[in-house]
Amino acid sequence: MKNIGKLLIKEAAIVMVCAVLGVMALTATYFVRQRDMYDNVKESAIILHNKGLGAYIWETIRATELDIYTDGLMLNVAYTETKDGLRDILLGTRVKVGDINPMESLYQVVALGNSDYWVKNYARYWHGHQILLRPLLCFFTYADILQINMVLQLALVFTFVYILVRDGHKAFLIPFWAMYIFLAPVSLFSSLQFSPCFYIMMLTMLALVLWREHLGGGKAKRLVCIVSLPDSVF
Repeated sequence: MKNIGKLLIKEAAIVMVCAVLGVMALTATYFVRQRDMYDNVKESAIILHNKGLGAYIWETIRATELDIYTDGLMLNVAYTETKDGLRDILLGTRVKVGDINPMESLYQVVALGNSDYWVKNYARYWHGHQILLRPLLCFFTYADILQINMVLQLALVFTFVYILVRDGHKAFLIPFWAMYIFLAPVSLFSSLQFSPCFYIMMLTMLALVLWREHLGGGKAKRLVCIVSLPDSVF
């Protein structure tokens, strides 16, 4: 019972530390000035508007549908600022025009100069994407960021494949490639919304393969099960 109490205290402490670090990271990213993002956000809003909701990479393949709605929402939240900085940081403010979606609302306000809008909160989850997205928007458009996203994802994939071959785990190449193709990679790196979980998955698998000798036997097996790799990989 005593050990359970210690474990709960540790877990609560981890959650609190993560929450504090998250708020600090978001606070830091708001030092990026809105005017420094304006030109790239405007061009990005036009790109998203031209693509439109329900856009596909290949029209006949549903798995290649792009999440334009959420990508527009991410840009909307990243760009929107109010006089209440604490509200922006903690509640994820965004502009809203009439009954239209966040992507079109951003287009109306930034690209068309529509001043008939109000600011809403989107506090359902922590908008950690702003930590990277706001600085990137100072230098790149949405299209540029997607290109960077593609290069990074492919680099992770081929690095993982190289490590599997180097360490003598060629038997896992076919299952890995099958899984990767099933995820529709062309859509993965063509939508910001689809990318975070992929990065977490790939980095976790890389960590497990690279640090397998430093992980305890039982702990290693439990971690491997999380990413659905057989125990024999170690």
